[in-house]
Amino acid sequence: MYKVGLEQAFGEPVAWGTFWMARTGSTTEVFPMAPFTHERLEWEYETFRFSRDTGLYLPNPGQICSYCSVSEFCYVQSGARADEIPRPWEQWQGNQEGTSAA
Repeated sequence: MYKVGLEQAFGEPVAWGTFWMARTGSTTEVFPMAPFTHERLEWEYETFRFSRDTGLYLPNPGQICSYCSVSEFCYVQSGARADEIPRPWEQWQGNQEGTSAA
């Protein structure tokens, strides 16, 4: 996000950068910034908006689950409150009423 902002503000390409790791108070090694384009950011935000607006969040299980702030609602992690949230396939079926399967 900062790469795109800097490029727009100064009209110069940003080729390299680091990421600030707030937990450790340090930066990462230097990374190429080419993948972080305006188009990619738009796609990332649009994907988030879609998930937020439809309530459809697909889990991506892994080590990060131990840091997740909503794991108690996660059916993959058998969270204590997972039954309070509709499963993705239940939401999908509700959104597909009146359409035929291809």
